Amino acid sequence: QNEGLEFYEALKILADKAGVTLKKFDNKESYERDTLKVANKEAARFYHYILLEHKKGEEARTYLKKRGIKLSTIKYFMLGYAPQDIKLLSDFLLKKKIDLKTQEDAGLIYRKNGQSMDRFRGRVIFPINDIHGETIALAGRILPSLSDKGLAKYINSPETKIYHKSRSLFGLDKAKKAIKDLGFAVLVEGEMDLLSSFQAGVTNAVAIKGTAITPEHITMLSRLTKKITLALDSDFAGDNAALKGIAMAQNQDMKIKAVDLGDYKDPDEFAQAEPDRFMKSINESQDVWELLIDKLPLKYDLESADG
Repeated sequence: QNEGLEFYEALKILADKAGVTLKKFDNKESYERDTLKVANKEAARFYHYILLEHKKGEEARTYLKKRGIKLSTIKYFMLGYAPQDIKLLSDFLLKKKIDLKTQEDAGLIYRKNGQSMDRFRGRVIFPINDIHGETIALAGRILPSLSDKGLAKYINSPETKIYHKSRSLFGLDKAKKAIKDLGFAVLVEGEMDLLSSFQAGVTNAVAIKGTAITPEHITMLSRLTKKITLALDSDFAGDNAALKGIAMAQNQDMKIKAVDLGDYKDPDEFAQAEPDRFMKSINESQDVWELLIDKLPLKYDLESADG
C-alpha cells in the first residue's frame, strides 16, 4: 500500500528480495514480457552511452545543454541519443543475443521493404519505466537539425505486451516517494516539462503525453495520493480532452488544482526562466475550475453568442 502497488506487484518484489522464484501458470507470457523488458533496458543503456561518451552524441549533448538540462539530470533519468544509422541499435542487440523478432515486438525496430530499421533514429531518447523502474518503452524527440525533414517531433514506442500509453506516466518510478511524502502529484504534459520541473525542485512531477488524462492514469495516481496539481501548457483551457480528464478525475474523488503559468507557454519555459517562481506557483495553485473561469474569457469572446 505504501508503494501504491497491486498485490501481485508487491508479492513479486518481495519474492525477488527474498530470492524466491514465483511460479505462474502463464510462464510463456511472463517470459515474453521479461524478454521485452530486457530488450528495452539494453537499448536505453546503449543510447545513454552514446549520448554521454560517443562522438555521435555530440549534437544531442549540445542540444540538451542549450535546453538547460544538466548532466546530473541526464544521468538520473538515463537520457540517451539514437544516431541516424539505420541498424546501429539492431546490430548491438543482436550481439546481446536479442533477436530481430524480439526487437520488433519491443517496438525498437520496424521493417520496411524487408529490411529492419531502428525506430528512433536522430532523436534524444527518454526511457519510459514502469513504477518499479523497469524500462518498458522509449520516447524520442527529433533534433532541431532534422526538424525540417518532415519527421514527427515526438514519437513513442508502439503499444506492446508491456507498454500501453494510457497506463504509463513518465517519471512515476522516480516521483512516487515524493508524491506520497508531499501528499500530491504534479501532472505535466511531456518529458522536457518534467525534466525542467525536476531541476526547479519539483520532485513529485509525472508526465503524460499531451493532455489526454486516462482513467488508468487516475487509478495509478490514486494509489499514491488523492490530490493532483495540473501544470499543463497555457492553452489547456480550450482543450476538450484536458477538460474531460479533469472532470473524470473529480468523479473519482480526486482533488484537482492547476498552476497559472502567466505569460509562459509551458512548464519547461517557466521552470527554466524562473525556477523559484515556478515552484511558488505550484505551491500556490488554485482550484482548477477557478483558473479556467479566469482563463476562458481570454480565449472566447463573451460578448458573442458563440463565446
